[in-house]
Amino acid sequence: MGAACSGPSSDASTPTSLIVPRSESTAPPSTSITPSGPSASTEGFDLATTAFEVIDGDTFDLFTEDGAAARVRLIGVDTPERGECFHDEARAELRRLLDAGPVTTEVDVSDVDQFGRSLRYVFVDGTLVKEQLVRDGFAIARRYPPDTGYAERLEAAQDDASSAERGLWAPDACGQRMAGASSAIVVVAVEADAPGDDAANLNGEWVEIANQGTIDLELTGWTVRDESSSHRYAFPDGFTLAAGTSVRILSGCGEDSTGQLHWCERGSAVWNNNGDTAFVRDPAGNIVSSLDY
Repeated sequence: MGAACSGPSSDASTPTSLIVPRSESTAPPSTSITPSGPSASTEGFDLATTAFEVIDGDTFDLFTEDGAAARVRLIGVDTPERGECFHDEARAELRRLLDAGPVTTEVDVSDVDQFGRSLRYVFVDGTLVKEQLVRDGFAIARRYPPDTGYAERLEAAQDDASSAERGLWAPDACGQRMAGASSAIVVVAVEADAPGDDAANLNGEWVEIANQGTIDLELTGWTVRDESSSHRYAFPDGFTLAAGTSVRILSGCGEDSTGQLHWCERGSAVWNNNGDTAFVRDPAGNIVSSLDY
């Protein structure tokens, strides 16, 4: 991971805002909620009498008895999106942790994000929920400056999960791996800082993937991603990476070749200059290789 950014230290003050979670059946019916503005903050909620409903592994909704709602986003992690491997498992694990209670929350620098979600550290009986999710392999650690108060703890938890092959890091977390491919396909380098303005020079940043095996491998269905919930690249159907060769995937658009492919991201860079992780996943969704910087 990248160097630590500024923010509260990992021994931040005692979390506040008591929540006594109710059973899922007491929460209002599931609806599409998109809170926005200051009203989306947990401030003003009587959290001792608030029900909640888990949306996915890093997001849940708070409800008051009069129907008011706020969406809470755990700071510093990403969990699989709907339809991706381990989405359901991560959602169920967050539900289990919250049900254990008592639950408290803590704010870092930001109160809400650009989507109106309340940004919070969430604790269950003193345990940092997002750290537990990362350590057990349900979530990926990600820095979201300026809210980085527990970033180093999360990165250590991710190293532990990866070394122990827990959850998403298990070789067959999403199904059987392709024979011979898991040890051959490797992320070998990331160029995150393109010359000049990254967003104006997308082809100046890239990720390089190598086939270190002894046979050519077709990568149809294989994908590359960063730590975010949105940046995903799929290898072109029929693309084959020859044994002993590598391919660079440039972030911008252009003409593909055997040694150079194009993500064709538009408007923003893919790789975070302050630290990120590149993941390669097989067609089942298993993490085959990763490189953090």
